[in-house]
Amino acid sequence: MKRKKQEPLKRKPSRYPTADEKNHHLPNKVSEAQAASYGIPAQVPGFDTTKILKPYSSRLTKTQKQLLPVSQNIGGIEMPDAVRQFAQKNALFPHLETALRLVHASFPSLKSVKLAYEVDWEVDNESWIGINIQISGETDQVLEQYLFFNRQMTQQIPPEKSGKILLGIGGLSNA
Repeated sequence: MKRKKQEPLKRKPSRYPTADEKNHHLPNKVSEAQAASYGIPAQVPGFDTTKILKPYSSRLTKTQKQLLPVSQNIGGIEMPDAVRQFAQKNALFPHLETALRLVHASFPSLKSVKLAYEVDWEVDNESWIGINIQISGETDQVLEQYLFFNRQMTQQIPPEKSGKILLGIGGLSNA
């Protein structure tokens, strides 16, 4: 028995590149964002992205300007972003303005006022806006001013809102 010599099978050329082939002739398949992240220029012949991105970016900046709050102050006091977000979430802006007006009316020896978003770490979901003030005066006099402030708060701000705005007094001195 004689064996017939078999010829090797002819394979069709693969449509996928092999590892040893050089693929420099293939078009760049990298997006501009990917190219920028790798620090290589994105080569897209005949495509000018500035015509597309320029009008888009100008619209984007106009939109961003519209979304930014006009003022980061309330009642003449600087309002941190966390305070603004909490006040917006709980509809506290008019009540916060009233509380700040009452602070200025109740404490004539006021040195400084700062707003802060404060969280009670011992009680779940308990947070408020702290109006932290520095004042000077005798203890009895400051206590009377504090009681006057509290009476005005209960008369002018609803209880469900006044519980989210608390006063903190510090820096008590006779100077």
